[in-house]
Amino acid sequence: MRPRIDCGTLGLFSIRKEVPIPRRAVPPPTRNEVPKLLAQLQDYWFHGPQKRFAQDAGITPTTFSRILRGQTNPRYSDMLKIVALLEKKLGRKLDPRDVYVP
Repeated sequence: MRPRIDCGTLGLFSIRKEVPIPRRAVPPPTRNEVPKLLAQLQDYWFHGPQKRFAQDAGITPTTFSRILRGQTNPRYSDMLKIVALLEKKLGRKLDPRDVYVP
């Protein structure tokens, strides 16, 4: 981070460091079935499965990785995209509340 320079009175300078704001801790999800359901899909067993699944679902690989690890409260639209792809690949209907509950 770049230090910020403040001009003081009488032409004196002082250097003040910017302090980053810490991220708010996210509690672990109540239910996260995404890793179990992903393991059932043979299309995503090898060669970067998380990245390919995220691309196929239309979300970023970073977001999908955080959802898998339970480190974020995902947007509802992202969860709908994930559930839609899981339904398509598994061939059955899934309720988003049965897949992930923050």
